[in-house]
Amino acid sequence: MKNGFTYPEPASTGVSNSYGTHTHLCEVCDSVIPYPDSLTVTDQGYAVCRSFSCKRIMQQKEIMPAAQFESQLAFNRKLLSQRREKDRIRKQLVDKITSRERKEHESIFQETLSTNPDLCEDNTHLIVIPSGNCEIVAADEERQTRYIEHLNDIVDQACEYADASQVIHDEHHDAYAKRLAVDHRLDNNPELRVLSDDLCSLCRGGCCASGKEHAYLSVFSMRRHMDENPEHTAAQIIDLYRSKMSDESIGNSCINHTANGCALPRHLRSDICNGYYCDSLKSYQKKMDDRKPSGAVLVIQRSSSYWNKFEPGVYNKIVNVALIRNRTDTSRAMDSDG
Repeated sequence: MKNGFTYPEPASTGVSNSYGTHTHLCEVCDSVIPYPDSLTVTDQGYAVCRSFSCKRIMQQKEIMPAAQFESQLAFNRKLLSQRREKDRIRKQLVDKITSRERKEHESIFQETLSTNPDLCEDNTHLIVIPSGNCEIVAADEERQTRYIEHLNDIVDQACEYADASQVIHDEHHDAYAKRLAVDHRLDNNPELRVLSDDLCSLCRGGCCASGKEHAYLSVFSMRRHMDENPEHTAAQIIDLYRSKMSDESIGNSCINHTANGCALPRHLRSDICNGYYCDSLKSYQKKMDDRKPSGAVLVIQRSSSYWNKFEPGVYNKIVNVALIRNRTDTSRAMDSDG
């Protein structure tokens, strides 16, 4: 009995595990607790999984009045249940769309093979790419202000470090390492780089939509720029980026996404942008890692960007199909009603 309330014993599944003992369920999320973790159940007086949020909730059991804790536990269990249902519906939608699109891709792939006798599954590669938005909009003052504020913020923070090695490790360090690996692969395979660039040009920025007003520029990238260009002051770096801002950009995309591509030259872009390729193209690059692109590439382009293809109400239709045997040969194309 604690706080005047007798708590029930930790929930058990009633099922024996490989150790011959009953397994326990987390009192917050109902997930099965691995046997080694369940050894602490008796000492704690409650069963909880490894989730930080579940542990945080159950730790209140010792210090809260019983009725208040039970109310909080019930509230959090309800939130978790709602989140799980939302995730279930989302997964169901993603699985349905993925299955439908996979069948469409396979149908087009087989049709292409049947009409091109020299091709077979072994020498024909399928790549599916998204589409960037084509709507051009005038520069928005509010967006530009947020972008400049972001630049000022990350440059100011970068000035606090003596060099890039001192910057706190985050996802941008990982992006830099991935970018170097991608650059190495493509530098050693110029034909693969050419094909990759051609497909990115066809896509026209389907991966840029999430760049918003930060363009994935970071403290780490600014500090590296300072290390590589010690003659540049903080003000000069900000002015350099501001000088590349366009009067027009693509709507609902990165502020640097223009009708002619990225407004920033490659050396000023983020590592995330420089090293990023959509999954389908990245998979093809890895297959061609140690050899020249061979055979034909069947490219299927869909209408949505890389980030909204699974949103409710979005129909990610096929807008273009191209069979590429070399850089200049596009043997089949479909219009936007395809």
